[in-house]
Amino acid sequence: MGRLSRFSESLRDKPLEHLGFVALFGLEDPVKDQWLEGMLLKLSDKERDAFAARVGRLLDDTDPEAAAKIWDRWLKNYWEMRLVGKPKPLSRKEAVEMVDWALSLGARMPDAVQLIIHRMSDLVQFEETSLLYRMHSKQIVKSQPQASAEILLFFLEHSSRPILSNYVPELWKDLKTMGVPEAQLKRIRNALLALGCDPEDEAG
Repeated sequence: MGRLSRFSESLRDKPLEHLGFVALFGLEDPVKDQWLEGMLLKLSDKERDAFAARVGRLLDDTDPEAAAKIWDRWLKNYWEMRLVGKPKPLSRKEAVEMVDWALSLGARMPDAVQLIIHRMSDLVQFEETSLLYRMHSKQIVKSQPQASAEILLFFLEHSSRPILSNYVPELWKDLKTMGVPEAQLKRIRNALLALGCDPEDEAG
């Protein structure tokens, strides 16, 4: 792992994908005995960012029930370990990548969202992200309406660019249909308005 920097980005991605696959599916608990910590110490900052992105893509293709079990076995502990800067400080890029993981965790999504809201606010600033697309494609609001409302509001409050997304009207419609409290809908709409998007106009 320590020699990855010698290779092109496309070649470096292969061992990082393998590391992510082994961590998620090959070991019962890769955090145990500091195995995964040791692996992370061998990676550069950019490689840890890329590893987080690879884990996100692997989780994205994982059955939500299986992903929830991974969360229970070790992923929650790993997340909390990274939040306290072990074995190296968590970068802003890695933190943004980890936010995306929450959408793939099935019944454990609310637990991950609470970690994001209460412990990642100072770390995360969204620029380029597929979060809105992934919320739409996974129909996540219909299965986790409250957690979806919370992560969407977090995303909007930590975005500085105007929101230009074809997915906002459908997400807004789903939030209203699934009974998200009116006060929370108002906060989401106000956050969207601040970014140049009125979901009522878009939905209309």
